[in-house]
Amino acid sequence: MKKLCFFVACISVLLLIGCAKKHEEKPLAEEKHGAEHKEEALVSAPDWIYSLAINPVDSKIVYAATSQGVYVTVDGGKFWCEMTKGLINPNISTIAIHPQNPDIVYAGGDGGVFKSKDRDTGWEEVNYGLDSLMVKALSIDPNNPETIYVGCVGDGGLFRSRDGGESWSRIGVNLPINIQVMAMAITKDSHLYIAGWQQGIFESRDGEKWERKNIGLESLLVRAIAINPIHPEILYVGTQDGIFGSIDGGERWKRLTKPPNQPKVWTIAIDPLAANVVYLGAWLVGISCSYNFGEDWERRNQGLLNTCVHCLAMDPNNSGVMYAGTEEGVYKSSASGLSWTACGSFGKIAAPHSEAEFVED
Repeated sequence: MKKLCFFVACISVLLLIGCAKKHEEKPLAEEKHGAEHKEEALVSAPDWIYSLAINPVDSKIVYAATSQGVYVTVDGGKFWCEMTKGLINPNISTIAIHPQNPDIVYAGGDGGVFKSKDRDTGWEEVNYGLDSLMVKALSIDPNNPETIYVGCVGDGGLFRSRDGGESWSRIGVNLPINIQVMAMAITKDSHLYIAGWQQGIFESRDGEKWERKNIGLESLLVRAIAINPIHPEILYVGTQDGIFGSIDGGERWKRLTKPPNQPKVWTIAIDPLAANVVYLGAWLVGISCSYNFGEDWERRNQGLLNTCVHCLAMDPNNSGVMYAGTEEGVYKSSASGLSWTACGSFGKIAAPHSEAEFVED
């Protein structure tokens, strides 16, 4: 593909995006929702968005990881350009931006890890030493951005690179064999948390020795982890059975969503400027907001036409601006989630495919 066209008024680029190639595939196995929903997904071909990342220097630049590769907007979501050159497998699950050099972006998916050093040059495969290529989660150490962690499904495992992704090694000798890593998060002092499918939360300070942190955690089917940016001892995890919080670094957990109807939480976002404000995105529930550290919640779905929310991202420079990735594209709010509008089209894409097999109990 030629240089990415960042002149958003260019008609040819808009036509290219609008005519993105369709193909029929099935949803990620760990996110199966029943045969009836899968048939609908194949017919309606929704735009499945799995991860969003906002440039910390220029917040109008946003990356979206989708089943059809990576897309980027430079105008706050009005128009999106395809960024797929070099991706050997377009099914991308996670994306992260280098905290010190935002021109460097990492993407992880069914083809392993990919690195972009410049938006105009596409992606380079960086999988040396990575013997499990179905990457589900990726985190960059904020203290040393050359250190990157990825968690895998399928063959499973947790891996670390100390050279910006050029080489990888498997870590966590006391973790369960072939652990299926569904989510991870890292604090400002390099304190790492990961979620193992049906195994709950593990914590480490060096990436080598790990401890289970499941006291009070009623569901071990964890899809999301969030760390309070102001008070890192406050953690949240999103599970198949609601959201749980900890005020002591994961030593003990407390249920924060009220029965009887527990949302299947896929994503959590915390206001970068207000430690008490927390958002969650859930399956068929949409977005909820709490102003008291998760004790009480209210729905924030006005204008949100699809309530299957996979990811949330908040503008680090303006906490009122946030994005939601759904099964029908990206939505944007400029009012702290009080109202939402659909962003520019990616073109209709089919539901994603993955060889990983998970069956929820």
